[in-house]
Amino acid sequence: MRIVIDLLAYTGRVDPAALELCAALARARGADERYQGELWVAAPLHDQEALETLRLEPLLAARVRAFDLGSNPRLAAPLRRHALAGLMPAAALAVGPQGAAAGEVAPSSAPYPILTRAPADAQNPAALLDALETSAANGARPVQAPASRPKLAYVSPLPPVHSGIADYSAELVPELAAFYDVELVVAQDKVDDRRLDGMHLRDPDWLRAHAHEFERVVYHFGNSHAHQHMFELLRDVRGTVVLHDFYFSGVLDNLEREKYLPRGFLRALYESHGYTGLLSHRKEGRNPSIWTYPLNKA
Repeated sequence: MRIVIDLLAYTGRVDPAALELCAALARARGADERYQGELWVAAPLHDQEALETLRLEPLLAARVRAFDLGSNPRLAAPLRRHALAGLMPAAALAVGPQGAAAGEVAPSSAPYPILTRAPADAQNPAALLDALETSAANGARPVQAPASRPKLAYVSPLPPVHSGIADYSAELVPELAAFYDVELVVAQDKVDDRRLDGMHLRDPDWLRAHAHEFERVVYHFGNSHAHQHMFELLRDVRGTVVLHDFYFSGVLDNLEREKYLPRGFLRALYESHGYTGLLSHRKEGRNPSIWTYPLNKA
């Protein structure tokens, strides 16, 4: 059983009383063998002093996790829910700034029970631990399954293509299939991996014709020929791009030389780096340009 103390509501410095509450709970748990669960802390990365204080507490030292939720308030709430979910709590204790409403302190729609407390509750840590363990023992909140799963087009090389990205995708796709109706978009004769048995295989032209049916399209790009079909497909069907390499100059140079993408290198050089890139290419030549310019903007 894992209980997580959530301090991520703090956008400034963490209240010293909140840090004392964390320490008091850890000590209470260590002093009473009735408590069997683990106690973890999710703390804001920006407050290094708070992180150091928490990690100096022997019973918490290895179970403090720091998260950066960024500066965009619209994204902070979903990022916070995701951060806490990754710690897999049986229950959580949300602690926030004095005067904050409960809704501002505790993330909503979590699949586990959440208690909200003020930092001053360090006065009775044993009672608070009892309440948390009781909440955890009572079980998770039921989560309503969606009536239908969104459709995901997954564009990537797959085994038996000799590519680390192909192996990575064979591992990732079955996990995504728990949440999405997945269609695999490939430009290869066959897919040979038991983890992908029974999944639909589609070619790039099929996706062009059916793109309007998908809520999500994901591309996995690397700097190799295994991804050559994706450069033009992405222009026709936009989606989320995962860059497994930062430089694409090598493969684009090869595809231009092989006439698979006529002027593909020069077009990408101009799109990514403008006249500066073209002038450098004219003065220095192709190989120095390959090593200097990533060509990934498009």
